[in-house]
Amino acid sequence: MEEVVLVVFLNIFSGLADVWCFFEISKIESKKRQILFLCIANIFLGLLLFIGNIGVIFTNILEILLFVLYLRKNNTLEMLFGSIILVCTLDLLVDIVSDMITQIMSFTLVGQLSLRFLLMLMMIVAIKLGNGKIYNYLANQNNKIFVGILVYTYISTLSISIIYIQSRSFTPLTLFFSLYILLQTIFAIFIYREMTLIQKNF
Repeated sequence: MEEVVLVVFLNIFSGLADVWCFFEISKIESKKRQILFLCIANIFLGLLLFIGNIGVIFTNILEILLFVLYLRKNNTLEMLFGSIILVCTLDLLVDIVSDMITQIMSFTLVGQLSLRFLLMLMMIVAIKLGNGKIYNYLANQNNKIFVGILVYTYISTLSISIIYIQSRSFTPLTLFFSLYILLQTIFAIFIYREMTLIQKNF
């Protein structure tokens, strides 16, 4: 019973956290009823998580469609898409890291859920600290390039999730692929940052 309560709580918290993170990054002004709708819809999307790991992917993709389609009016696509793509990428990373550590440490379900909750809190803190810079990247003249990097990162992270679901474990190949994509992403962000700095100097 305790485990069921924890799972339900975590799903609700995750759905609400995603909505908060999205608006914290995008700084889009929305009516309370819109925010309430997104919160409720996101919580219901979380029900897909009960079908297993594949539910994480379905939930993630549907969440992106929900935010973009519902808020597309009077908002730029780059800001909408970039913000929710980033949130969903972080969601996937939380799941991947949580599962990886759980396998290594042989955590119980309660331990895994607690770890996932901790990682979600870390995600929220990270977004709170970095939302200003992220917003600037999504709002400046090079925003399409930055969104492209986010999309690449998302697809790469999604690929890792799919590989994990198929293998049911983190094999050396999965770990290598994960590190390879991580390094590529860091390099792409570094190049983007350097490019924007050069443009500022001209």
